[in-house]
Amino acid sequence: MISIIYIVAALFFGMGVCAFIAPHWVIETVGGFIVDAKGRNEVRAVYGGFGVVVAGMLAAAPHVPMYGPGFVMAIAIALYGMVAGRIVSAILDRAFAPVMVLIMVVEIVGATALVFAVRNLG
Repeated sequence: MISIIYIVAALFFGMGVCAFIAPHWVIETVGGFIVDAKGRNEVRAVYGGFGVVVAGMLAAAPHVPMYGPGFVMAIAIALYGMVAGRIVSAILDRAFAPVMVLIMVVEIVGATALVFAVRNLG
């Protein structure tokens, strides 16, 4: 199950690198657009910086017995929080694009996999 942690880490790393290199592409994938440097900065910070740091925490988790399980659980909970935010948004906006459903499924699967994987770290 530790390999699951590395798979989720790789997904976060990929998201982060893409956000650093091509912030427009990241936002266009979900139907949005960036109008200026402030928007690029936000995408690079939230998707880029966050993604790379989360990837690092997950990659380190199996090698840091004292903190690793906490790293993994915190990230799983953050993913579930993202799912909750998507559900609230869908209810308030009365809209749920297929790409958002796909992203939400990936978040649910990733979070659930991390919850199960954390058992092997303790």
